[in-house]
Amino acid sequence: MNPIDDDILQAYVDGELDAPSAARVEAALAHDAVLARRVQQARAVRAQLRAAFDPVLDEPVPARLSALLQPRSA
Repeated sequence: MNPIDDDILQAYVDGELDAPSAARVEAALAHDAVLARRVQQARAVRAQLRAAFDPVLDEPVPARLSALLQPRSA
């Protein structure tokens, strides 16, 4: 079994792995308390970031930025 590196671990936490890769990580988590703790910490950071920044997604785009997306008059 290949070691689970930081990139794979973060992809697992973010739900970006395919089923076989996720199963490989889950099998490793079942036998490695340190790895399981790292996943728990990464999930906690992810939750903090979402709590801090998700509300921004609901804010309206400022008019000065929306204007940049409009075609210029000839």
